[in-house]
Amino acid sequence: MRLGINIGYRDSSGRPLDIDGILQRARRIEDAGFDAIWQPDTLSRAVQPRPDALAYLTLAASATTRVMLGTAVYIVPFRNPLDLAQRAMTLQLLSGGRLQLGVGAGSDAVAHELGSVAYEGRFRILHRSVRTIRQLLHGEEVGDAFLDPWPEMGGPPNILLGAWGSEISLNRAVRDYDGWICSAGRTSLAVIRDAIRRYRDKGGTRAVVGTLPVDLSAPYTPLDPDEPFTLRCPPAAAAERLAILAELGFDDVGLQKVDGVAKRWEADASADELASIRALLPRR
Repeated sequence: MRLGINIGYRDSSGRPLDIDGILQRARRIEDAGFDAIWQPDTLSRAVQPRPDALAYLTLAASATTRVMLGTAVYIVPFRNPLDLAQRAMTLQLLSGGRLQLGVGAGSDAVAHELGSVAYEGRFRILHRSVRTIRQLLHGEEVGDAFLDPWPEMGGPPNILLGAWGSEISLNRAVRDYDGWICSAGRTSLAVIRDAIRRYRDKGGTRAVVGTLPVDLSAPYTPLDPDEPFTLRCPPAAAAERLAILAELGFDDVGLQKVDGVAKRWEADASADELASIRALLPRR
């Protein structure tokens, strides 16, 4: 199982990372031995600030040579598919083919806040947009749109569907996507276990756990299979929980570092902290 983590958005003083800070954090993640950088995306006012994930990953690409660069997940229905295809094509070229494009429909709250897409309509727009993005990245014309992708891009990025474990979403992930991203943090182990079993039974291949909170300074509490699944626990317990995900058959895990004292997401991550988190899972 591959282990990834997000860059985060703040430095040790709590200020937003600047360009230099993003570059340094990305290098630090790669130097610590992580397999991937998974950046989240949301448009919800409830979880601000949330800068653009692809902008962060473009900077990360310039500072690294090995790690995969993934979105977990990019909210598609509120973006133009031609614009997103162009940006994905560019990052795939600049990164040497390391982009993993995780996509999703966004939450009900986002749809309500933006007031432009009904809950049911988001999923139709998502899948229609992804078909358009795929066609453009394969060098096809879509109406008057044509991107003429560079051969040096090395082929289009994998596109993974970020979704809960509904039958419709799992069927879509198997049939129309290159994998499935299961969001953790607000999801219980019981739900995760059931969803990956059904995904594999349907013939699903790549499976990713995304947005899994990690805070190794948190006190120990027993793992309740019906409570949100997190790594907010001491290192030994966190390692056991990652082992559970590996045993369930997940291929990748993307972590989000949490500041347990300030109750703040996307906290600062020093080299020592990153090394401690990376040590939770034996390297492949």
